[in-house]
Amino acid sequence: MSTSISVRKFEVEDFVSIDHGVKAVTLTIFKGKVQVGTPGWASEMEFSPDQAEAVGKELISRAQKVRKKS
Repeated sequence: MSTSISVRKFEVEDFVSIDHGVKAVTLTIFKGKVQVGTPGWASEMEFSPDQAEAVGKELISRAQKVRKKS
């Protein structure tokens, strides 16, 4: 089961989909202003479990730093 997180919303929506299989975690970014199915509409990155964990930790760390500055 994947999780989608809205990034920005217009008359269409940009979103990030996070999914996993048996060996990797996949992050897909969908661009709502680009017609569905055309080149550039979605870009996908695949991470090993260790890479996914490192990305997650870094995102949390950066989010905490931004909150402290607000």
